[in-house]
Amino acid sequence: MLNRATGIPLYRQIHDHLRTGIESNQWRVGERLPTEQQLCEQFGVSRITVVRALNRLADEGMITKAQGRGTFVSAPKWIPEPRTLLSFTEEMAERGMTPGSHIVSSQLSSPPARLAERLRLAPGALVWRIERLLTANGEHMGLQRAHLPQHMFPSLGNMIQDGASLYELLASAFDVHPERAIERYSSVLLDDDECRLLAVPKGQSAFAVERLTFSGSTPVEFVQSLMRSDRYQFTVEVKRRAKPPASPSAACPRSSR
Repeated sequence: MLNRATGIPLYRQIHDHLRTGIESNQWRVGERLPTEQQLCEQFGVSRITVVRALNRLADEGMITKAQGRGTFVSAPKWIPEPRTLLSFTEEMAERGMTPGSHIVSSQLSSPPARLAERLRLAPGALVWRIERLLTANGEHMGLQRAHLPQHMFPSLGNMIQDGASLYELLASAFDVHPERAIERYSSVLLDDDECRLLAVPKGQSAFAVERLTFSGSTPVEFVQSLMRSDRYQFTVEVKRRAKPPASPSAACPRSSR
């Protein structure tokens, strides 16, 4: 099942296999995954390799480890945040930096069940999977994997080019305008291959960002990004909730005589 000739770390292959199984509902929310020992035997690897794969899934919020009970599939947590929706190109420009991107791969693929559900796809529908290396002022900033419905963007994979803004292309070529998104953030450790692509030392951490983007009420894009934590920052304004007015019955006015 594992391909030792690809150069892809074994724990990443196990991680990808388990994540695909979760997203395809092989294991549903609340179900327990095979034990570490079972996974070691299944893949023919050491416990350290299996633990690294499981830790990556836990960092991404896909699973929860319960001491003495096992590892369970987590429910996805989508919590909207009041932040302006910007493309990477727009965000870097606002920061006074020159944005750039390099297409790593662009292909049609069959989405796992959870991805198809998020994008509200019909059975058998395909998505464009576009992987890009994102840069700012020529410096590597992040890795991004975007999934977009083929039926909405028939020729997208053949049109996207290095340095292009994806959102500008959606608007100009398909008259689709991203309006809002739900994002989820977590922190992960980059593997050796990701560190190499991002030109960072081994053991570097990164923000793992998942974004579900809408045009009107229609989901048009699901993106998974790894952004360098030493170069990329998020600033979010938070406000304290207003206290509800006191109930009249709670007050004890003095009686007048």
